Amino acid sequence: MSDEKPSRDRDPGEGSGGPSSADRPDLPVDPDAPSALLDRERGGSRVPRDAAAGRATGGILTALRTRRTLVLGIAFAALFAVLGTGAVMGGHALAEGRAAAAEAEKANDTASATPSARPKPGTIAAPLRFRSCSISTLAADGRLGALEGTVIDATTGDTLFDRGGATPARIGSSMKVLTAAAALSVLGPDYRIPTTVVDAGDGTIAIVGHGDATLSALPSGQESVYPGAPKLSGLAQQAVSSWTSRHPGEKIEKVLLDASYWSESDSWNTGWDRALQTGGTVSEVTALQVDADRADPTAATSPRSDDPVAAAGAKFVAALKSADEDAVADDVQTASATAPTGSTEIAKVQSQPVSQLVPQMLQLDDATLAEMMGRLVSKRQGDGGSAASLTATYATALAKYGVATAGLTVTDGSGLSAADAASAVYLARLAVQIEKGDDQLALIREQLGRSGQSGSLATRYAGTSAAAGAVQAHSGGGAGVRTLVGTVQAADGTQLAFAFLALGDGVTTDADPALDALAVALHDCGANLSSI
Repeated sequence: MSDEKPSRDRDPGEGSGGPSSADRPDLPVDPDAPSALLDRERGGSRVPRDAAAGRATGGILTALRTRRTLVLGIAFAALFAVLGTGAVMGGHALAEGRAAAAEAEKANDTASATPSARPKPGTIAAPLRFRSCSISTLAADGRLGALEGTVIDATTGDTLFDRGGATPARIGSSMKVLTAAAALSVLGPDYRIPTTVVDAGDGTIAIVGHGDATLSALPSGQESVYPGAPKLSGLAQQAVSSWTSRHPGEKIEKVLLDASYWSESDSWNTGWDRALQTGGTVSEVTALQVDADRADPTAATSPRSDDPVAAAGAKFVAALKSADEDAVADDVQTASATAPTGSTEIAKVQSQPVSQLVPQMLQLDDATLAEMMGRLVSKRQGDGGSAASLTATYATALAKYGVATAGLTVTDGSGLSAADAASAVYLARLAVQIEKGDDQLALIREQLGRSGQSGSLATRYAGTSAAAGAVQAHSGGGAGVRTLVGTVQAADGTQLAFAFLALGDGVTTDADPALDALAVALHDCGANLSSI
């Protein structure tokens, strides 16, 4: 018998050539394998089948674990590299930002430490003058009621004094100054107002009025309050002469009275007291009338009738008979009517030019003449001649003088209405233009009163004031209002334009001396006038 030890049965998967752990030193050793099995392998003993399989599996797991560790290590290394690079870059950027901020702060500190040069103005403004001459005490005089006033340097246009000057208020008869300016602007100084007679046919003639209230019934050689006015007798003589030539042997049977140049129903302002008519201040505003409908044509203030058109008709018939009694029927009739269209004109007279009517209106303070001119301005501008048109009419007419008319309200041409309104600012600035005498306004300037010398101011200022002759102004008024509007040549040579309005139910002509005192103070203050 052989002394060789019998061998173990081989695993079907083992062959004589199958490597052992001794033959394959490169195989990894599973540290988890049992120590006995390791020893047996090292001793060259054959490994049981299941032990071999376990050894192979353990080797693979060991390899995988090793590789996983390697991959994780590489990943951690890469992440560290990225984070490290980011930190370095971020730190570099932060350092650069901090450095830039430090440089900016340093620059600011440097700029702050070095003051910049103060800019020099192109033009150095002149120092403002402190004006110390006050008229406040005089302006508070109780006789003036609620005073509104404005004083302007006529040369510079600067306002030196103002008390409610921008507020439109009633201006009384100073409205006639505006009416004069509007008439000169629209009608012109050479305009004359016609009165005509036309042949209406069938034994009828018509006398047609166009707003000339100065037409006089006084005989030749006698003058009314309007010297040089046309005569009704002259118009009648022309009419009779032409009639007899056109209609030999025929008599005038009827006379039409045409006052339709503007509406006859628009002849009385509803704001007027009828006492103004009967007391002789103003007539009804009709386009046909004679001697402004005065009972006494030679008296500025004289009672007026309640029908100036009919009164004019009666006087015209009398003038026709006086011219040629045989040419007029004994029972000649009169009627208010519009002359037929296309009638032939057979006679005509004209008023004096506006350049003469304006002085008469201002010197006489003539309300009827002012009303006529206001309506004529409206007609000429195409506004119809109504009282309702006057605010717009005057605003347009007065715009020519370059003074804003904001707040101006005109319901009549004379200022009799309490609804009329203008601001002291407007009046003072218009006074500047009147003083300059542009655009025929010199005609108005020549009619203004002069302190202690002429016009409405002739008897005021007592002739002893230092301001005598220096104040040129329009003095006006009405119920609850007294005004003084014009210019003053101050003692220091400054030309001042002013408008003072004394307003209130208790204001009367007693306010005039207080207004005069203000004008004297302007003369004394001059450019040193204060608004305080």
